[in-house]
Amino acid sequence: MLLCPSYSEGMPTVILEAMSLNVPVAVTAHGGPKEIVLDGVTGLHLPLNDSVVSASKINDLLNNPTLVEKIKLASKLNLNKEFSIQNFQNKVIH
Repeated sequence: MLLCPSYSEGMPTVILEAMSLNVPVAVTAHGGPKEIVLDGVTGLHLPLNDSVVSASKINDLLNNPTLVEKIKLASKLNLNKEFSIQNFQNKVIH
């Protein structure tokens, strides 16, 4: 699992890299990471400045292998759809 507990990131590529390698991610629900990760679908959103809730959400995920597999699959599909080179090129052109 990749934890990205940042509060001022634009678009950290490490999140995209982890998703491409089927590594589940948990990010602070703020800034670019919040936009990359769909909470409960392609990873987890962790609350800012609440380590107790964050730890609980991470623990819940790690103890649910079925959800881990669903998140890994969804993140790979979303990555290929939303963050492909072709998609970026199309957005720049438009």
